[in-house]
Amino acid sequence: AKDAGIPIIAYDRLLMDTDAVSYYATFDNKGVGTAIAKYVEDKLDLANASESYTIELFMGSPDDNNAVFLYNGVMEVLQPYFDNGTLVCKSGRTSFEDTCILRWSQETAQQNCENYLTGFYADEDLDICLTAFDGFAYGCKAALEGAGYTAENWPIITGQDAELMATKNIISGKQTMSIAKDTRILAEKCVTMVQAVLEGAEPEINDTTTYNNNVIVVPSYLCTPVAVDKNNYKEVLVDTGYYTEAQLAETVAAVKTAEIAANVEENINEPLIDESALKGSKVKKETTGLYGSTVWTLKNGVKVVVLPTQHKKDQILYNLNMDGGKSVIPTEAMPSFEDNIWSLYLSNTGLSKFSGTQLPKMLA
Repeated sequence: AKDAGIPIIAYDRLLMDTDAVSYYATFDNKGVGTAIAKYVEDKLDLANASESYTIELFMGSPDDNNAVFLYNGVMEVLQPYFDNGTLVCKSGRTSFEDTCILRWSQETAQQNCENYLTGFYADEDLDICLTAFDGFAYGCKAALEGAGYTAENWPIITGQDAELMATKNIISGKQTMSIAKDTRILAEKCVTMVQAVLEGAEPEINDTTTYNNNVIVVPSYLCTPVAVDKNNYKEVLVDTGYYTEAQLAETVAAVKTAEIAANVEENINEPLIDESALKGSKVKKETTGLYGSTVWTLKNGVKVVVLPTQHKKDQILYNLNMDGGKSVIPTEAMPSFEDNIWSLYLSNTGLSKFSGTQLPKMLA
């Protein structure tokens, strides 16, 4: 299309790693994160708080460019409160890499929340589930109900998309807020951009700095997200015709009759690697691997290295985030693509019989 001189307009998701995209129409994704965080800030009056609040983060998929912008918007507002101790994340997981959830999985969000509640909140309530998606909010809701939370200690739960189910949960008090993104507005804006291009005019643009696709900064029009809670859902969602009262009533009725059970985790009491299963195979076992690891050399030449952690006392972790430009660190010194993807895969899918939530417990 570029070679033929045809303008390309990206809709909702930015086209990455190309100079062929001409314009971008989307909701302000960083603004979504800012709106979620500002809602929490105002709801708890964090600027004047005399006490601390516990919080856990559930961010979007690492393969979705919008998720990074949302996270940045959240942390731009809340980082000062982490720094001064007003917000306390007992799991210690506040980076995007530690809080992102592959493929926006509701099930993984529920598992993560269950693990946090079990591991860090046995003697203290969780005050805030800051989630980037209504599906995550559903998962947190199920985990909290399974842990025995009631209206008396129910935490703030945020979301995004203002889905029908989320709106019902907002009405019932099981979700505190969501972000409404009226797709009719976005579609209309995209149509006007197309019309302008067809007429040989410049489309209306309100952002020329934010959306770098790793090749160029794409001129964009950003629609404004709106925070929705129990006080304004009728004005924002019903009065505008996005939903009808009948739709909300149907959803409420369906939920009241639905049977929802909390996730039950299966405990597997067996070694991560069954050594007996290797008997008779042509393998070589060394116990003098690097840092005291055990090295299995399989008959196909594959090496398996096993090293139980010592409660991370000898482990050094670092992260490097770079929005653009030239890195001062040589490429060969950076973690490989395979290393990053493998780590992400294990954290979400697990290994062998062990799920993504069971595997860290086995390795702890």
